[in-house]
Amino acid sequence: MEGISPVVFWNQRGQGHVLLNAITEDWLRCDLSIMPPSAFIDRAQETVKPLIDRDGFYNVLPEALPAKGPDPAKVKYLINEFIRVLGLLWVVVGSGEYLTAVTGIGMLRDHFMNLML
Repeated sequence: MEGISPVVFWNQRGQGHVLLNAITEDWLRCDLSIMPPSAFIDRAQETVKPLIDRDGFYNVLPEALPAKGPDPAKVKYLINEFIRVLGLLWVVVGSGEYLTAVTGIGMLRDHFMNLML
């Protein structure tokens, strides 16, 4: 990376499955994932670009994975939690706990986003 441009941010996470993030002063972002084959085989060719694959794992991956349908249990949970938090929000605002209300609004936003996803 330093040969391309000076690195201003470097982050390394994980053990076993390692994720490296680097950002250069020109705002070039590079992410590198180093993983064992067992973590790689559930992916599709369209989602990865291997740099080193001596054993040819990439070639046996499907080009794309079939679309996943919604998980009914997750949808039910998100809807129920949204209604529960929305109901509590009026109690929190009524008692003047505005910081807790802001947290609740964030939870509503997150639940709604996850439901739409």
